[in-house]
Amino acid sequence: MLKNIKANITLLLAIFISFTLAMVLPILVVDAAEDGEYRYDDLLNYRVTNNEAEIISVNSTIGGELILPSTINGCKVTSISGYAFWGSSFESITLPDTIISIGDNAFEGADSKRIILPDSVTSIGNKIFSTCLYLEEVRLSENCNYVSQQAFDGCFALKNIKIPDCVTRIEANAFAYCKSLEELNLPANLEYIGDYAFVGCNKLTEVEIPQSVLNIGSFAFAYNDALKLANINSPLANVGEYCFCYNPALETIRVNSKTIGKNAFYNCSSLKNIYISKNVKAIGVAVLYGSPVENIYYSGTKKQWDEIVIETGNAELENKDDIIFVSTNTMLESGKYIIKTEGDITDCLLLFACFNDNCMEYVRVINCTSSNEYVVSMPENIVYDDIKIYVWDKQLKPIFEGESAPLS
Repeated sequence: MLKNIKANITLLLAIFISFTLAMVLPILVVDAAEDGEYRYDDLLNYRVTNNEAEIISVNSTIGGELILPSTINGCKVTSISGYAFWGSSFESITLPDTIISIGDNAFEGADSKRIILPDSVTSIGNKIFSTCLYLEEVRLSENCNYVSQQAFDGCFALKNIKIPDCVTRIEANAFAYCKSLEELNLPANLEYIGDYAFVGCNKLTEVEIPQSVLNIGSFAFAYNDALKLANINSPLANVGEYCFCYNPALETIRVNSKTIGKNAFYNCSSLKNIYISKNVKAIGVAVLYGSPVENIYYSGTKKQWDEIVIETGNAELENKDDIIFVSTNTMLESGKYIIKTEGDITDCLLLFACFNDNCMEYVRVINCTSSNEYVVSMPENIVYDDIKIYVWDKQLKPIFEGESAPLS
């Protein structure tokens, strides 16, 4: 009898629990789909709008690895709000490929060493990773065409980062004071570098600015203690005021830009060589003030130099006898080419290259001496339709590309 009573009680409990779950669970799903704010376990809070979820805050005491789900209670996670991960303790964070936008300061001050953004992200807020002191690895979206203001400002542990090819703008202070950043590869489609974008990156030794860049902001590469070489390969760019100032290790600058701003190379105490392209149309006030330049090279003629608008305070540029004019004017003389330069070129290489249908057929390397005239005899079996002269330094870094030579 007692055994039957226990069996009946167990059956009644099972029916009660099943009935309760059947009534409660549908209500939970309906509630989660309605607009409002909800909590997901003890992990995070989120906001639902039109059946899409936005992460608004996380439990900052939880550590370890976080792989954020793409849906929460049936709602697709599409955005991260401002300050959502502020000061969080996750060592690693991976976002799902449903995320489209991330708000200002979203990860500011987080302890994370690794953060992965999916290619679905098209919008990121200012200061998104600012002062993430332990951040070592970041993957950026291949579909977000800018790096926002102060995005990585004060990320002291960040050693390298791949900036996606789609990026056309790097905003102000984007990588300011990334003191461990050792390598920088700027994308080929980049057009804009903001003020202070790479200020205080004390481990950078070289900077190569691509041809596509139109603007380099004020102080963009200033106060970088280890920077030795800067190549500006942007013939339409405006180089901002104080752009490379206070770089004590900077030895060589190559400037192929439209303008050079005021005090652009101010107080670079180790600066020895500056190469100025004939594309430069204006030079601002005191661009070399406090920098003990030994050699100034110019890729054009003295006449072209006289056409440059040069502001006051540029005593180093006033005496044309102190400037080495590398004018690669090549003439044909009975099977021989005479390469003439206006001024002496030393410690450089001249590359005499012959092309046929845009393919290089022959190259002759000339080790420059104190002479300003060099003769090249052409092999009889070479067929060519174009000739160009290139000037390289002894480390095989390109300085200038000369004009095509006359063939007759």
